[in-house]
Amino acid sequence: MKKLTTGVVTAVTALTLAAGNVQAQMDILPSNDQIEAGGNLTLASLIASLINGAILISALAVLIYLILGGFQWLTSGGDKGKTEQARNKITSALIGLLIVLASWAIYNLILQFFGINLEDVAGGIGLDN
Repeated sequence: MKKLTTGVVTAVTALTLAAGNVQAQMDILPSNDQIEAGGNLTLASLIASLINGAILISALAVLIYLILGGFQWLTSGGDKGKTEQARNKITSALIGLLIVLASWAIYNLILQFFGINLEDVAGGIGLDN
């Protein structure tokens, strides 16, 4: 029981720290300055914010699914059926993580290929100017 409690506390702490770091690095919503300035909020900046938010939510969902699979494995008690279910859940979570990372990489590759600077887009140089 002590190992299970330590594992859960470690997993929750790691998830909290990872979520805080991801949140700090990704600008999900437009800033208050952009909203108050009126007219600086463009369709392009809204789409960019939605894509960033979707990637963040997907990554967090994958981490939660991975933790649930690990917890299921720990609590399987050696039952082959439950262990196999947990293994499948962990495998699915890792495949999901690869898909999220690939989506993020393709998104950034498209931005680089077309020369789109999201700071310019968020600053008002967008579709309605």
